[in-house]
Amino acid sequence: MSSGILVKLVLAFSTAVLAHYLFKLARRLAHPYFSPLRDVKGPQSKSMFFGNLREIDNAEAMELHERWREDYGPVYKYKAFFNVRRNLRAAGLLFVEGIITQRLEQLLLTCSDFLLQESSINSRYESIESASSYILGINIYAVFERTSAKDYVIRDHQSPAFGPSQVRELTEIFVDKAIQLRDIWVSQLSTVTSDGSERDRVKIDVSSWLNKMTLDVIGLAGFNYSFNALNPDGKPNELNESVQAVFRTPRGFRAVLPVLQTVFPPLRVIPSERKRTVEAAQRTMARIGNQLLAERKAAVLASINGNEMEVGRKSVQGKDLLSLLVKANMATDLPETARLDDADVLAQVPTFLVAGHETTRQAPSIPCAILQIKLRAELLLVPSQTPTMEELDRLPYLDAVVRETMRVFSPVPNTVRVANCDDVIPLETEWEDKHGVRRKEVRPERWENPPAAIQSIPGIWGNSLAFSGGSRACIGYRFSVIEMKALIFVLIRAFQFEMSVPLEEIKSKSVVVRRPYLASEPEKGAQLPLWVSAARLD
Repeated sequence: MSSGILVKLVLAFSTAVLAHYLFKLARRLAHPYFSPLRDVKGPQSKSMFFGNLREIDNAEAMELHERWREDYGPVYKYKAFFNVRRNLRAAGLLFVEGIITQRLEQLLLTCSDFLLQESSINSRYESIESASSYILGINIYAVFERTSAKDYVIRDHQSPAFGPSQVRELTEIFVDKAIQLRDIWVSQLSTVTSDGSERDRVKIDVSSWLNKMTLDVIGLAGFNYSFNALNPDGKPNELNESVQAVFRTPRGFRAVLPVLQTVFPPLRVIPSERKRTVEAAQRTMARIGNQLLAERKAAVLASINGNEMEVGRKSVQGKDLLSLLVKANMATDLPETARLDDADVLAQVPTFLVAGHETTRQAPSIPCAILQIKLRAELLLVPSQTPTMEELDRLPYLDAVVRETMRVFSPVPNTVRVANCDDVIPLETEWEDKHGVRRKEVRPERWENPPAAIQSIPGIWGNSLAFSGGSRACIGYRFSVIEMKALIFVLIRAFQFEMSVPLEEIKSKSVVVRRPYLASEPEKGAQLPLWVSAARLD
């Protein structure tokens, strides 16, 4: 082939690729002018690059959405990157229920209260899934919802690991780690002050310690891996540091290139500090994950009866979630079409770590501070210090506290959906806010005699949408709920908690998950300092 022909082929190919991306760009730029959203009210864009996203990022979690809801009503729109994508935000149970049970008009939906039903009809933004795969090497959202045929297979393998019998076995880990945290705080209270007197209380960053406790839990329960985060003499764990590194958000000008690389994958060939950090973290996660995977495979094979020639899906037992997933995937009675390759199984290590740790670490801190007196009275009626899952579930006020905590302080307060086909939403459907400002009150008693109407809320747990609903529901909800109950049970029985700063000083930020911080010290990141003292049992 002559060099002239080769040059022409390269030019033709390059022109075709360029034309493809120019067409996609032109379609994006033109879409707002023809979209059904063009007549929906919403705030003006503050940035040509970020749209309204920078405002949302800088504000307290859900603060702007509440304000916009008051200004524009329960349905409004705001703008995303380059002011091209227009996100529709909707609220109201009737509207939500209709969306979950019916098809949608071709709209972009962002809702704090719900997830949609069928992934073939309504899916997550392609750029969000692409970003997840780009950062972690896997789709982190697959643990919460089904987004592709492969994700269906992964979730089918995972589901038995989150069933009642397995969570019952894991409750011992939850309680043991909560007791370890309790003993650490007791030792801090046992120290003396500079003048030799005993401390009657100590200021503790509850958020930081809950982070360590839940990290240890997901390490052991998820893949039998010891982070030793609660060990005061332990060294920083490289697996946790790798995951934290990829989720550390760049600020200022340094955030521009990563955003562009997330939205426009061809730009990922450009080297950057962020890219080097992500690639180094991926190598660490892959190395440790391969080691864990090899250990689980060896354990599964070693557990098989010597007279048994085949591995059945019910022939091997494992306590941690990864062992159960490996065992299910190695079963000889599993169809080949349902079998995962090692890369898919390996991807569950960071998935379990993020989904099982980040989303659970903050929620228990709220009842520790403001719901403790009545709660402690109920918890002290239990004679055992190491309750079973059934004993935790038989405590009605504890259950109400967890429900109310997840309703008001949901760790994941919003989600994003894109509609894949056309449909019609009924025009001028009236929506009445029957709760008004009382919906913001933290009042567990509302769950003692709830109205029958809550049964229509399409959530998988607790008549709320904290863990979503339908086929997109979080399969690990039972794991998370029992872990929270065990943690609250141990800490509230042992300690009295008081605010160390004015309540209005406590704010919350939400990127993927909601985290508390101090308004006067935002640069220090997530923290919730409380005064902790021994519980008064009189």
